[in-house]
Order: sequence, then structure tokens, then C-alpha cells
Amino acid sequence: MGSLARTILPTLRLMRIGLVFTAVSNIWLVALLGRAMAAAEPDPNLASIIITPELRALPLGAVLGCTAAVAIGMYVFGMVLNDVMDVRRDRTFAPDRPLPSGQLGVGGAVAIAVIALLVSIAGSVPLGRWSTGVCLLCAVLVVFYNTLGKHLPGVGVLTLGLIRGAHMLVANPVMGFVWPAWVTVSHVVGISAASYRLELKRPRLAGGQLWTVIGGWAFVTAAMMAWMNTRGTLMAESMPWIWVGPLASAVVFITMGIRIGSRRGDNPKAAGGKLMKWGLLWLIVYDASWFAAAQLWWQAGVAVALAAAAWGSMALLRHLNTATAPLPSFQREPQRN
Repeated sequence: MGSLARTILPTLRLMRIGLVFTAVSNIWLVALLGRAMAAAEPDPNLASIIITPELRALPLGAVLGCTAAVAIGMYVFGMVLNDVMDVRRDRTFAPDRPLPSGQLGVGGAVAIAVIALLVSIAGSVPLGRWSTGVCLLCAVLVVFYNTLGKHLPGVGVLTLGLIRGAHMLVANPVMGFVWPAWVTVSHVVGISAASYRLELKRPRLAGGQLWTVIGGWAFVTAAMMAWMNTRGTLMAESMPWIWVGPLASAVVFITMGIRIGSRRGDNPKAAGGKLMKWGLLWLIVYDASWFAAAQLWWQAGVAVALAAAAWGSMALLRHLNTATAPLPSFQREPQRN
């Protein structure tokens, strides 16, 4: 167990391995929903503009494998790069993390980030050149966030949402029905902003920074709606009930978020972290609700399985961290005569 603690566990902590399943779920939603919509379209000419030719031609196993590689690679790249860029700060404010504690070296972390990025790009190649282009754009956004964006709270919060949306669309850049991506972008922007304010971070997310978030989100919303309008998917007349699940999921999460915020007490940082963790896990709930609304039942079951895997891996990692933590040492006081 000691060897495990020195190698595998710090690496898994560095990669935030539990939440990687949320990224896989997001990109599988776009891939599987796009393939189902194209298969249900009787007009082959219309079907050809619903998904890319590569996504339609690839076997299902190859689609799931390639998109999972894109999602996992990009997620790990972003998480590891974040810790590499923050290692000096973390030595003061989070000394127990893998890099500042010395459990892993910065050089090794950089190697993990580079390999993860290459895996993500390689996974996008069979999906077509447009998918590779969007994957590279997503990587640029990740680098921008970690080098500059996160130091400007308004820009950083908006960039986090764009990264999630871009990574989803790697699976199918021509997808006309992008409401699921819009929900994910809006949700990530919302929980990032709420968590930032809940943790009382500095500089504060207020005034011009807050308006940057609102204005940027409004611009992205308008752009997505304009795209769907040109593709004739803005109103989703063929699936009138498709919004029931996502809207119900949003109401439940907002209620949960208000409850977390009202109980923050004297530990706002813990409350903000809890809101962010639950918010990211909730992305899989949205994915499952989209599948269920479209009556794609086995796909919804896959999303549920990913949620269970995310929760189970996080619980297992917590248990292993506790089991391998060094025991406190006690010094015996000398006896007094």
C-alpha cells in the first residue's frame, strides 16, 4: 500500500479522476444523439448535414473509443496544467496537493499533461478534420484559461463554460441541435460564478467582471441560437417533450445549490467546493435526461452508469487516501519526579 500511495494515488488526485466521467458523458451525448437523429432522418440529404460523414461511418465502438479519448485526454490536460501553473501558490495555500507536497515532480506532471493532450488530439483525428480543429481550439482555450483567464474572474468563468461546450462539439461540429451544449455551457458558467462568489475569492466577481460573464454568456447564447435557426432546429418541433427532463434537472439542482449556499456557515471555501463538485456531477444528470427525452434508453443507461462510476471512483479515492495517510506521531512526555 505504501508504494501505491507514493505513485498511483497522487497521480489520480492530480488528474481529478472521478470527474473525468462527466467529460466522457458530455461528449458521448453529442455523438450518440447525433447518430440517432441522423438514423431517424429519412432524407439522406438532410441526414448528411446532421452529423459529419466520419461520425456516421465509424462503427459504434470506434465512436465511443475516439470520443472517450478526446474527453479524457482534454480533461486530464486541463487539470494537470492547472496544478503545474499554480504550484508556487499551492505551496502556501494548498501544500497537501501532489505537486507542492513533493509526491509528484513538476517534470512528471508536465509529461502527463503533454501525453494527455496528444491522446485527445489523436482521438479526434478519426472523427474528421473539423473535429480535430475544434479539439485544437479547445486546447487553446485550456491554455488561455490557465495562463491568463483564471486571473480575470469574469473572463475565467466564461472560458470554463466555453471549454466544456467546445469539447462536446468535437464529436460532431456540424450538429444543428446544440441545445444540450448550450445547457452545459450555461450550467458550467453558472456554477463557476456561484462557487467563485461563495468562496469569497479575490478579485471579486462583481461590477465589470460580472457583466463580462453576463454579456459573454448572452453572446454565446445568441450565436448558438442563430446557428440552430439556420439549421432549422431552434424549436425542436419533432421532439416537443425533450425539454422536460433538462428543465426538471435544472430546478432540482438550483434548489440544491441554494441549500448549499445557505449552509455555508464559517466555511465558505468548503461550500463553494461542494457546489462545484455536485455541479459537475450534475452534468451527467442532464445528459441522461436528454437521452430519456429522446427515448434513447440504453444511451440513458450508459449515462447513469457513468454517474455511478464517477461517484464510486471518488468514494474509492477518498477511502484509499484515508487508508494510506500517515498516522499521527506522539511524543512521550518525560515523567516528573
